[in-house]
Amino acid sequence: MNLHTLITLIMAAITLYVGVSHLLLCTKHIWRRHHFLFSLLCLMVAAYDIFAAGLYNAVSVADGMWWQRAQFIAISLMALLLIWFVHDYSSRRSKRSIYIFIIFYLMMAFLGVIVPDVWLFSTTEAIKQIDLPLYGHITYYEMAPGFLFYLLGVTGIASAIYVLTIAIQGFGSKNKKEYFIIIISIIFFLAGVVNDVAVGTGLYEFIYLIEYVYMGIIILMAIALSDEITVSSAACIDLRTVEERFSAVFKSAAVGIALVNIDKRIVIANSAMSGMVGIEEKDMPEMLFCDFIPSDDYDEVSSFVGAILEGKRESWRQELRYQRSDDAVFWGDMSFAIVRNSEGEIAGLLWIIVGITERRKAVDALKQLNEDLEAEVEKRTTELERSNLKLSRSLDMLEQDEKAGRMIQFNLLPDEKKDIGTYHFERFLAPSLYLSGDFVDYFEIDDDHIGFYMADVSGHGVSSAFITVLLQSFIHNNLENYKSEQDKLILNPAKLLAKLNEELISQNSGKHITIFYGILSKSDNTLTYTNGGQFPLPILAHDQDVKTVTLPGSAVGLFAFSKYENSRMQLPDEFSFVIFSDGILEILPVQSLAEKQKHLEKIVNEPNLDVEILVEQTGVAKKESLPDDVTILLITRRARNVGE
Repeated sequence: MNLHTLITLIMAAITLYVGVSHLLLCTKHIWRRHHFLFSLLCLMVAAYDIFAAGLYNAVSVADGMWWQRAQFIAISLMALLLIWFVHDYSSRRSKRSIYIFIIFYLMMAFLGVIVPDVWLFSTTEAIKQIDLPLYGHITYYEMAPGFLFYLLGVTGIASAIYVLTIAIQGFGSKNKKEYFIIIISIIFFLAGVVNDVAVGTGLYEFIYLIEYVYMGIIILMAIALSDEITVSSAACIDLRTVEERFSAVFKSAAVGIALVNIDKRIVIANSAMSGMVGIEEKDMPEMLFCDFIPSDDYDEVSSFVGAILEGKRESWRQELRYQRSDDAVFWGDMSFAIVRNSEGEIAGLLWIIVGITERRKAVDALKQLNEDLEAEVEKRTTELERSNLKLSRSLDMLEQDEKAGRMIQFNLLPDEKKDIGTYHFERFLAPSLYLSGDFVDYFEIDDDHIGFYMADVSGHGVSSAFITVLLQSFIHNNLENYKSEQDKLILNPAKLLAKLNEELISQNSGKHITIFYGILSKSDNTLTYTNGGQFPLPILAHDQDVKTVTLPGSAVGLFAFSKYENSRMQLPDEFSFVIFSDGILEILPVQSLAEKQKHLEKIVNEPNLDVEILVEQTGVAKKESLPDDVTILLITRRARNVGE
């Protein structure tokens, strides 16, 4: 066995190993089709290398012709797999040309099996003896190529040029790396084909290079595909993390959640769902969800669920009764939504139940009470008239109380205009009723820090105004705690809102607050802030440059699991910082939220801005009555104040 044969067999072993490895990966259904084509290409290259080793080790032309025929078949199949692989790897959409090449190379491989030698070879022996430095003496016992060999060689060059043209055209796309690898591979392939055709036809004496070229292509593509393997592995890890998080939410959710298959049977249900229907969680799978619905509602529910499974509806929601295993009736706010698989096909339904039994009991009790009252209307007419008179008096007193409450609430507000250090504060507050659910405040914390906030309590009227008093008291108490050196919570916006969130939830008032809270530092002119669901977003204007101050955060008092983050920004020497409550959005002349935000940014981008300008430009001054409370907080810092 000569050195040339040994090297070829080593390359065959390497490509065989790579091909089998990728084929095993494909059996796990992890990779795309081009991975499978790559594994087949590796196996065919390994086969060609074995045939080449046989030719290089042949001792007669008769033996060489047999190996040449085998090489012809292998080259046809390799060219087919290579051009198909490149086509898939580059995500080429046009398939007509690739089908032409595939059919041609399949035909050539078939002809290589059945046609007589005269089609493949000429009548001339082409024994080649080559001496290469360091490589030794090589003898090829073979026949000169015939018509089909020439046709295969010319078509191989044409195929390489075609694929190279595709790669060059696609090099400027987002898949630049993939096309670069294809270009290098095809240049190698083209050089190898040209060399082997030239050597086979006797243009010059040299060794055949196609097996080395294919080895280079295999190495290049194996490196490129290894990147896909790494990315896919990372994606699997991310997917596993998401699944674990979803599983934790699914199991611990307070609402009942179940997955129903297309046969309307429960696949999995969480503990909340099993508790609602009174069935052990382990016994829920395979049960029909309709088993828990009384017969009076069965037809309606079945009809809507069937429409969802047929793709006629995306979801459905309704309040229904459920029959527990202990025959007790449980009321739930039920909803169904489609669950689709990765191919977009309907795989089942997501069934969610929110328990409303207590609410329904209250509704039924109220209904019964109304019926009892109606039965007694005639008997109690006189009493009702007296009650109406008392009620009228009470309403008058309530109106007086609300006016007094308005005075108290407005007395809690800071001065309409106030200078603290180099910063100038102005505020405007217009309630839609006597009392406001909006509140704004700014205050000096110490020699270096200034605190301010704008808050909007959900709802209107007395209950919301009461929450603003609680809010002002909460902030004031923490300010006093700081001044008495008990703690520094007032200087940490995120922690302050987290504590306020706990306080509101513990009060169980049914109210929540959107709030923006910030701390200005005089020494370095910075703003540390957090956002508790404030919208519209605060706007910072400086030297004709306007930007919104974004920071995610949920409303305070809404969710116990809410988290708040601090953000810090360096302020310009001169700026205008404006916060609007959401009541302003209902009176602006534009429609969409994005247009409203842009409109506010345009208004804020005014020289010598003050609250009077903002009230005029937003149209608040022209409104006799407001649909919602409107509050504006303006903080400015001008050049004349910078040196103070």
